[in-house]
Amino acid sequence: IHEINNYVILWFRNSLELLVRISLKRRYGRFFDGVGNDNNDQNNNDHDNKNESYENLEIQTVFTAALNECLQRIVDVHPKFRENKEISPKIKIIYLSTFVLLNYILAFVGYDNSFVLGMSVTIFKEFKIYELLLYDDNYKQQEVTTIEDGDEDDTESHLIVFKRLYVLLVIFDSLQSCSYGGPKLLNVPIQGATEMFFKSLPENNKWAVDE
Repeated sequence: IHEINNYVILWFRNSLELLVRISLKRRYGRFFDGVGNDNNDQNNNDHDNKNESYENLEIQTVFTAALNECLQRIVDVHPKFRENKEISPKIKIIYLSTFVLLNYILAFVGYDNSFVLGMSVTIFKEFKIYELLLYDDNYKQQEVTTIEDGDEDDTESHLIVFKRLYVLLVIFDSLQSCSYGGPKLLNVPIQGATEMFFKSLPENNKWAVDE
């Protein structure tokens, strides 16, 4: 269990580090349009543009390789969740958050990679997250044992985070479909989900996102 926990946390951290690095690159302009150049000498424009193109190509190559590695590594550990039912819900949240983070990175840089979204949808379906949004509370308490095996007092706190993650994935699915013309992969209705799942409640202050 400790090995799985450390593995999940490691690749969540690596994905977060990738986002930070890309964010720093974006300070100089659009990520895939090349990094800015402080040289104002107009006579060297052609030379500068060529260097910028090479640099941009290198950045794209490194970014794609890093993103693919994060995705592959985090997908590789998925069978362990089937074999170990006692994995903490917090680790499951971190695990699923990694997929949301990778999709955010793609949206942030404007890069079309439907494979990342497709794998994310597959993993979320394996965890049956959609059931939390589709069925009533009684059904949720009976059927989410594959997601939530912690103490009863923490069940609702964990479930609200799972719901939030699924809503975010639906948003990225819609964004991908609108941006690149592909079909939507998720059709679970999320009308009113922001008010329901992202509003701070007195009993769930530790999960608040609007403070």
